[in-house]
Amino acid sequence: MSEFAEKMPRTFKKWKRRSGYLICLAVKDLPELEKLCLVLDYHKLKYVKFFEPDVNEVTAIAIAPSPEADHLTRRIRLAGHKTGSMDKNNVRKIA
Repeated sequence: MSEFAEKMPRTFKKWKRRSGYLICLAVKDLPELEKLCLVLDYHKLKYVKFFEPDVNEVTAIAIAPSPEADHLTRRIRLAGHKTGSMDKNNVRKIA
């Protein structure tokens, strides 16, 4: 999260002011994550890649919120106890 705030400070502040919600989605594997990055690049959407210090590959991304990003990720399941076991469109809000 700090990487996202550092690389996109204006987007981060806007997100924090408007909602502050963070949604964690899970793709099947690294090729699926790389494919998602290509789609985001194609649509010119903002995102930040995260790399583990001991692994020379992307392990996660943070996507700037937008209606387009929501549309492109609508079929990706929420991260849960079992990877991708929850649907982000069918989650009840917890207050």
